[in-house]
Amino acid sequence: MTGAILHDWSDLDRAAIWGSLLTGNGASRNIWSKFKYESLYEKSEPSLSAAAKTIFSRINTTNFELALKVTHYAALVDEALGRDATGTKSLHEEVRQALFDAVRAQHVPHATLGFGLLEDIALILARYRYVYTTNYDLIPYWAAMASEESKLRLKDMFWAAPHHVFDRSDSGAFGSATIIHYLHGGIHLWMNPSSGQCGKWVLDGDSLLNASHFVGHPDRVPLLISEADSKQKASAVGESDYLRFCFERLLNDRGNLVVFGASLSEIDEHVLRAIAIGPPRHVAIGMRKDSATESEQARLREKLDRHGVHFFDASTHPLGSSGLNKG
Repeated sequence: MTGAILHDWSDLDRAAIWGSLLTGNGASRNIWSKFKYESLYEKSEPSLSAAAKTIFSRINTTNFELALKVTHYAALVDEALGRDATGTKSLHEEVRQALFDAVRAQHVPHATLGFGLLEDIALILARYRYVYTTNYDLIPYWAAMASEESKLRLKDMFWAAPHHVFDRSDSGAFGSATIIHYLHGGIHLWMNPSSGQCGKWVLDGDSLLNASHFVGHPDRVPLLISEADSKQKASAVGESDYLRFCFERLLNDRGNLVVFGASLSEIDEHVLRAIAIGPPRHVAIGMRKDSATESEQARLREKLDRHGVHFFDASTHPLGSSGLNKG
């Protein structure tokens, strides 16, 4: 560390009302160290067929969501032209299975966390009015499902019956519940590329860590921006009404914001920009003592020059507690 000053979170917590929370990969890594920014595509590439690799190469991406949309549309074109779509559908299923295999390889099992820890996480999240996350893992979803009380405390706007879909016209406040926004989608979310409709799967335990629930739903693809640079991520966000809504809410949010586990680096420039151009407010950014630098603090202050920016030791926030770590 080179002279960077970090406050204790409790001091900042007492000094202002913090209505919103943004979490990134660091929040999940404090719970399960295998959650790290490794390329899902690189994990999957050795097992992908030549045809699947060609899809990623031709559209110049490593983002599974885009590859799945392309193969979905290709199958529709085959059928419209009266051609056999069996091979295209098999390719789509291969890419989808590779995504879930890669996620499952690094994801914490539900039983490892247990309902008690998930309820603790739910209580931490419920301290905020709005929660935004760039993570695609299942921890917030499992926390919201941990108990009947958690289900009342945490909501995600996928409450439109009967299929748990997102409806922009029904996305207002839900009593005093905390609303979770998945800025880059999640492993439990789906999208119909043709209609644009987005929804969530409601399944117990580790069931969401395999692709079997997509069987019988050929019109659905995972809503998950797994990797890309900031420009590509912003473009992918623009193709989903749900993701656009989440970013619009972040951009217009007036509540003082806590940033935990999100570096706001170049790959998430679109997230930083949404915060920067939003209404002036206090922004408290968590940093690790062993990596905080004055230059990084200066960069963030410059980017957020319309806001009151504060920095705190991430280990002093409840989400940074060693008691949450399970390996």
